[in-house]
Amino acid sequence: MKKQIASFLTLLIAILGVGIGLTTNTAHAATETPVSGILTVKYNGRGGVNLLDSKGKYQNQYVKRNSKWKVFAKANINGRLMYRIGNEHQWIPATYANVETAAPTKSVAKAVKKNTTHSSHGNNVTLVGNKRTKVYHLAGQEAYRISPANRIYFHSVAEAQAAGYRQSKR
Repeated sequence: MKKQIASFLTLLIAILGVGIGLTTNTAHAATETPVSGILTVKYNGRGGVNLLDSKGKYQNQYVKRNSKWKVFAKANINGRLMYRIGNEHQWIPATYANVETAAPTKSVAKAVKKNTTHSSHGNNVTLVGNKRTKVYHLAGQEAYRISPANRIYFHSVAEAQAAGYRQSKR
């Protein structure tokens, strides 16, 4: 019974926090602080957690509870601490996140690879890779007709190489 009351109070506080965030009329762009780690989504409600952009506007993207994501940065957006798990349109409130900054285990790394952001939106995505051939292309380089199902986006050459990809020869 105590756990149910605690869960209800946590949910109520989260809902009130979201409501307060929605009534804020001023949107401030986030000043990012780089973070490297693994984020696990902690959410007990139905569905998933709605992601926000760098100005605090809700996006039509959701992440499932207990899914694991690579964290790129943190920022205070409209008075709420948030973590960036993709491009500038993919921020998750810290209230729904458990971040580990230690080296991930193989199972966590595999889960993060599965949940890699597949979006070409935003300026932070500089490389596009082909999952099938393990080849990445630099920004401005022809992507040679990579099917959307095989596309994976990286923010740096080091990130692509760490994932086992090589640079395109063309």
